[in-house]
Amino acid sequence: MIRLEPMDEATFQAWRERSIREYAEEKVDAGAWPPTEAADRAGAEFAALLPEGRATPGHEIRPILDDAGKVIGAVPFGIAVEKL
Repeated sequence: MIRLEPMDEATFQAWRERSIREYAEEKVDAGAWPPTEAADRAGAEFAALLPEGRATPGHEIRPILDDAGKVIGAVPFGIAVEKL
């Protein structure tokens, strides 16, 4: 069985660095960004999306843990409040 738990700061930093690197690589592979700009642009987009890191209001990032407690992934999600 897997479980989702609150993400600690060390896990968040590792997830953030990996996500920025992978996002930059995807943009380069798709031909959307030049390799020389990709890391900076990806970092800027993440900073805009999560300006307060894991404490950014309305956003949650939960690690996915296996039965042994090993992190096997992460689920980011946002909370949207719709006015009626």
